[in-house]
Amino acid sequence: MAARASGLDEAGAALIAAQHGDYDEALRRFAAAIAAGDLSPQNLVLAHHNRGNTFQDKGEYRQAIAEYDTALKLKPDYAVAYYARGRARFAMAQYPAAAVDFAKSVALDPKDAYAVLWLHLARARGGVADRGEFIANSESFGLMPWPGSVLRLHLGRATPNEVRAEAAKGEGDAQKEQLCEAAFYTGEYQLLRRNLAAAKLLFEEAQKICPYTTDEYDGAAVELKALK
Repeated sequence: MAARASGLDEAGAALIAAQHGDYDEALRRFAAAIAAGDLSPQNLVLAHHNRGNTFQDKGEYRQAIAEYDTALKLKPDYAVAYYARGRARFAMAQYPAAAVDFAKSVALDPKDAYAVLWLHLARARGGVADRGEFIANSESFGLMPWPGSVLRLHLGRATPNEVRAEAAKGEGDAQKEQLCEAAFYTGEYQLLRRNLAAAKLLFEEAQKICPYTTDEYDGAAVELKALK
């Protein structure tokens, strides 16, 4: 009789499947990992969180939120899960709820520039002025290293062309990642200013150049769907 795979083995196989875009297989493997009952408390949290990420990559945001809820019940100070749940709520246009999650993520991890940026985006999309807090959150860790130029753009201290020029610096994968992020977050900048045609072109660019597992690829898909 073949030995039953451990929960950790199933979770590892699930991650590999998710990275290859085989989301249904990943979800089956995550379910098996959790059902095995032998994951450590930390790995159980990760299994639920990563299953949430898989649902999110698949565009099934309600199921993703349910997984993040479970992860946060198991580990209430898990900043990454608040961030991920915020992104799922943002994708569903639940901007006030998303802002609450991003604010919690920032409170737990003030050095996460992306949580700071998404908090600002959620509040702006929800019609809440937050300039003072956005400035304080941004300047707490400096605005020069990437993605500092993206933050400066949304603070009104840089232009879209300056962001693109900054993104082009660097080499290899780092440059590709920066160009992807520049396209998406500049698209959000244009969207907030109702420059819909410019925003659409930038989101289309992000869809072309961002890896499909990134927040920015998923975010661009959501925004393009809404723009239609």
